[in-house]
Amino acid sequence: MDGDNRRGRTLAAIQVNAAAMPREIWVMGDGTLIEELSAGGVPRNRIFHDAFPATTRDQLTSLAALVARRPGWTVAVIVSRLQAARMTRLLEQAHLVVTLIQSPVDVEPATTGAFAFVPTYYALRLSRDAIYEHAALRYYRWYGWIK
Repeated sequence: MDGDNRRGRTLAAIQVNAAAMPREIWVMGDGTLIEELSAGGVPRNRIFHDAFPATTRDQLTSLAALVARRPGWTVAVIVSRLQAARMTRLLEQAHLVVTLIQSPVDVEPATTGAFAFVPTYYALRLSRDAIYEHAALRYYRWYGWIK
């Protein structure tokens, strides 16, 4: 699923492709990941694109339809590790049984040494994305989309 931490999601998808050789890899949302997946060794004829879903909830709707069209298949979903809590709750609410794979963030901020105390643009982006996810959890609960 497209979203924050695109490099991390792409890396996770390339690793899954190398380890499991899935029949299909679907990119839901923006198509930017397609070129990166192809450059990372995923054969183009196994990459499919659903450009419709603009939001996480839209992506879930598309995922549910995809799962329904492939009964008996094992389906894995790659999301940012920051988005994983919200997606887990959405999957539970939708009664979808899929394997959730958490991708790394694009750039891990330093956690030790002097650079752990130096503000960076990447740390700011990571903080912004984490705050967004906390707010999104509350928002989704407020509207009853998750429990």
